[in-house]
Amino acid sequence: MRRQQLYVVMYRALDSIYDRLEAPPEELILFLSDANPYIWDDRTAADPALQSDFDASMDEQNIGAEVEAATAYRTVKNFLAAQYLHYAALVAEPSRSFDELFEEITPDDWIKIYADVADEES
Repeated sequence: MRRQQLYVVMYRALDSIYDRLEAPPEELILFLSDANPYIWDDRTAADPALQSDFDASMDEQNIGAEVEAATAYRTVKNFLAAQYLHYAALVAEPSRSFDELFEEITPDDWIKIYADVADEES
């Protein structure tokens, strides 16, 4: 997997979970709003600081330009766990953490979402 596409893959994975939930948690709605890379043509986050935090997290976890699918999944899950704390503090009644929700994405789902994003960008 190419590192530069992981942010969009992460967003699409969480967005697919959002679509499956009858009542998505408020903190997930807030996060997806800030993370949305489809607002800008260059696929950057609605909140540029979030994209910057994501890139810093990838650097801290020593993720290079290419990364194996399983490593990318774990890395994104770690990022989401850290982000949840911020978004949970913004709502009255926090719900399931982002990393718990993210676990609903199977390895096959993860690879398919990545393939879809890679196809769109080629």
